[in-house]
Amino acid sequence: MIPIRASVTQINLQESGRSWIEVEIDVPGQCERIELDLEELGPLAYAPPLLNSPEGLRKLWITQDGPPTINVGETISARSFTKGEAAE
Repeated sequence: MIPIRASVTQINLQESGRSWIEVEIDVPGQCERIELDLEELGPLAYAPPLLNSPEGLRKLWITQDGPPTINVGETISARSFTKGEAAE
């Protein structure tokens, strides 16, 4: 497991009160899975893991009920797992 960071690039707050948070992450080579550390955002945040993505910059969306608890320009922790490595 390799710790990496995802940068918040955009936030959208819908009328329903749900937040959509776009993050950009630099996927390292030989990466099979990336998981964002959503505990930093609270229990109402969700994002699926990024699976088998090619190396390079990728964008992911996080959904969160309620107003965002992070700002554009801030970062979120993530974990990168190499091929064959089990997720913790």
